Amino acid sequence: FLWNEMMQDKFQPVLLELFNDFKKQYPKSNFSTHLQSNAKQIEDFNKKKNEDLNQKQKIIADYGKINSFAQLLNQFGDKTVFIDVWATWCWPCKAEFKYSKDLEQFLNAKGIEMLFISTDKDEVDEQWKTMIKYYNLKGWHIRANKVLLQDLMDKFWDGKGYAIPRYILVSGGKVINANTLKPSDKEQLYSQLTTELKK
Repeated sequence: FLWNEMMQDKFQPVLLELFNDFKKQYPKSNFSTHLQSNAKQIEDFNKKKNEDLNQKQKIIADYGKINSFAQLLNQFGDKTVFIDVWATWCWPCKAEFKYSKDLEQFLNAKGIEMLFISTDKDEVDEQWKTMIKYYNLKGWHIRANKVLLQDLMDKFWDGKGYAIPRYILVSGGKVINANTLKPSDKEQLYSQLTTELKK
């Protein structure tokens, strides 16, 4: 249980307590060595809770009142926006964040805005905001309410559920590509976005 939870970047302080107990009980275990870096990540994550978002981490004002994808896009006018749909519980989503810096450089050079849409529930609001800081996710952020999430599911999935991460390219309020490549595809993604915007 401990191995699984820590390896999936679950940052609950209780995992740190369990890990320390485990080390005391099994001081010679190889698992302790493997999990030490994960324990450090949990410590670092929980330190971020008390920090403020930086100027490049922007949460959309009154995000809880945005009830449709169209209403959300109105916030960006005619701009081009690359959207990352994710959640704090989604390990593959978080694995992609290590490529954010390269993606950010590409988007900045092209004048493209970055928007992160979280599908998390109300009860993990603090966890969501801390994760933005921990992963240094620069760009705009919104945590979708139930109505907005349903609208996203209707537009991009079958209306009954959703699979994330999902990456969407929008320009001038219109969806250009509803399912682009992912940040870890790097040059292939950048080429895809460049081509899409030339059409």
